[in-house]
Amino acid sequence: MSYVMHIWEGPEPANVKDIPRLLDLISQNRSRQNPKFIEFASKLMQRYPYDDDEEEETGIWTDGFIDGKLGSAVFVLGVATPNRSICRFIVSTAKELGLNVHDMQEGRDYFSSGRVVPPFSSVELSQMASRPEILSITEKKIAVNIALHPFLSNSGFTVSDDKIKLIRRLPDGIQRISPMFIRGEIDDFYCPVKIDEVQRIYNPLFLPEDPDLYRKINTFSTFLSWIVNDKSSIVFPAGTDQEIKHCITRLAPVILKKIIPQLDWCTDVMRINEAIYNNAIPSVKIDPLRRLIIARLADDPCFENLVQQLDAETANKKSEEQDKFFRLRDFLRKYDVKNPVSPEIHQKYPYDPSSMPVGTRIEHIPMKQQGVISKITGQCFGTRIHINFDDGDSGTFTPVVYNMLKRI
Repeated sequence: MSYVMHIWEGPEPANVKDIPRLLDLISQNRSRQNPKFIEFASKLMQRYPYDDDEEEETGIWTDGFIDGKLGSAVFVLGVATPNRSICRFIVSTAKELGLNVHDMQEGRDYFSSGRVVPPFSSVELSQMASRPEILSITEKKIAVNIALHPFLSNSGFTVSDDKIKLIRRLPDGIQRISPMFIRGEIDDFYCPVKIDEVQRIYNPLFLPEDPDLYRKINTFSTFLSWIVNDKSSIVFPAGTDQEIKHCITRLAPVILKKIIPQLDWCTDVMRINEAIYNNAIPSVKIDPLRRLIIARLADDPCFENLVQQLDAETANKKSEEQDKFFRLRDFLRKYDVKNPVSPEIHQKYPYDPSSMPVGTRIEHIPMKQQGVISKITGQCFGTRIHINFDDGDSGTFTPVVYNMLKRI
């Protein structure tokens, strides 16, 4: 259940019952940027960072990254995973900056003076004191990583600056280990690997030119559940600090035995190429195009054999898939390992759907549909583009229709 809190600056109204109407009135008028909103957002991001690297949707903030840059006198804050500690931090941070908070779910107002209306009853205060603290997803990630780090530090892993992942920096890349949660339990560990040398070829050929997108794209990944025989053996309750300490005591030896040896093979293209032939990384899934890049960078004598194999595999596939393979094949055949050169950018922003590579993601693009402007996300599938509208609707369009809709 998501939660909405309204933050604003101003004196306490004479009648607190008028606050919802007051907020609605002042939010309709454009106003200058309130610098306190930017500072407020910064403090929220420091305490509960937005994590956009995970393949799960378990973030705290419904709007993703928050910067506080608004043209309104009211900061509407959406909390996807509310709990007492998050709400307390929002209220205390707002008070510190001289801001007021309206909690519309509880019907309670927290003023910068410290006054709470209506005040908590003695029963409510007693219940809050006796209930165990349930951690938010971000707090769980931080607690797991801090507890797991002593076991993995000898393998070169450190806690990231935002504390929401464990990282191991490579000479030309990075590895990460991140806990995943479902219904309050540790459900898995996500282990992506990024080899910059591979991505310097892959990204310009197949992805739009966008540094933020390039930063997020991994070369390949694995999961702890892909390695263990019984997934139930790695699922543990993780609602409190005590539960997290217990599950890490059980899971750390499994990660050291199962995950770390495979990641040790994935440090550079030479070792990855060797590991593939030795079947040393059976749980690591590498797509065929990146496999071809790795073979070429490793100066593998079997490179042309792989080309022929892929040529046969793509013969009956769609023309877009064949085009991707041909483009990569032609580039790699001319590629000089001793004098590496990145390919020219295949697709620049803004998106041109008629030439978007298959699989290209469309993120938060303004679009007009039946006279209403909305934000869309979607994915290109060659001659069709599947689009999800922010009202929950979806549809599949040709690039021509997409461009007509997008003219706003």
